[in-house]
Amino acid sequence: MSDSRIRAFDWLRGLAVLVMIQTHALELLRADLAKGTVYGWVQRLDGLVAPSFLLTAGFALGLVSLRAQDRLAQAKKNLWRIGEVLLVASWVNAAWFPVFREPRWLLRLDILHCVGLSLLATLGLLTLLRRWPAWSLAASLAVGLAVFFVAPLLEGVPQPWAAWVSAKGGGLFPLAPWAGYVFSGAVIGGLAALRPSWLGRVLWGALVVAFAGWAATEPLRALYPAHDFWVTNPANTAQRLVFVLGTVLVFRGVERSRPAWAQTRVGAFLTTFGTSSLSAYFFHEMLLFYPTLGFLSFAKWWRGKLDWAELAAALVALWALTYACVQLWARWEPAVRQALARAVGGRPGQE
Repeated sequence: MSDSRIRAFDWLRGLAVLVMIQTHALELLRADLAKGTVYGWVQRLDGLVAPSFLLTAGFALGLVSLRAQDRLAQAKKNLWRIGEVLLVASWVNAAWFPVFREPRWLLRLDILHCVGLSLLATLGLLTLLRRWPAWSLAASLAVGLAVFFVAPLLEGVPQPWAAWVSAKGGGLFPLAPWAGYVFSGAVIGGLAALRPSWLGRVLWGALVVAFAGWAATEPLRALYPAHDFWVTNPANTAQRLVFVLGTVLVFRGVERSRPAWAQTRVGAFLTTFGTSSLSAYFFHEMLLFYPTLGFLSFAKWWRGKLDWAELAAALVALWALTYACVQLWARWEPAVRQALARAVGGRPGQE
């Protein structure tokens, strides 16, 4: 990991990976336990996973895009990386659905598709305005806010657009409101690249704005016709951002006051998952759901059968196995990247 990385965002993404694995592992919980206070609090925590992933993805894109001296060359590297995200997204869909008989399943928007497409749109804007970085960030902020505020109005959009912009259209993570987190993250990352000393103030400013949006819950609820408040309303988005930005600020405080924490076991563990989130996503999905070699699948053996204590043990095992797979892949990845680059005549992107 380069010393130029901002570890607080790596740690946020690493924590999001751990919670994401826990979220998906709830498939192993007995149905009679999927209710009550404990389950409700777990669900609230799980609701912060997607915003964390999307915000950190946008932050990384904005940071490397505006930090680069040759922004066009950096855009090409970013494009390669986004292509990898979309490739893995399609691969995961192909693992679950008969994509060769019904290619429409390739268009099913899950979190990786949303990340990839949102990054693609953000990269296009940053590249188009690369000569005017301040304007590129202003435009990104405007687009992000527009996505957040228009999301409740898109719930009734007809097909085929509904699958892309509304959860009611069949997409698990449609571009509205989720792409707004990527654009917002890109603004924070871009400002961190242009004015590194501003990062703390930018994060606190964003947190204050998010608090204001959360405080305006009732006016924002009344602003729209009937809609799914907990998915599309800007006040709900603001509430999620309060917790995500608050977590980043805590990690940022640790990063600045105790830099050696990155070398501790916990810090290194979070860093590994945070800097390898794409491979962690893929491997945990395969371990949890896909019957590799006909038997290696947590869901095949324990779906809907575990109590809370048993689930906790299974979750620790799943974390450990995913971590081992990520570490093995890290050893093989450079050679695979070089082979792919030679095959397509391009250059491998960097994390």
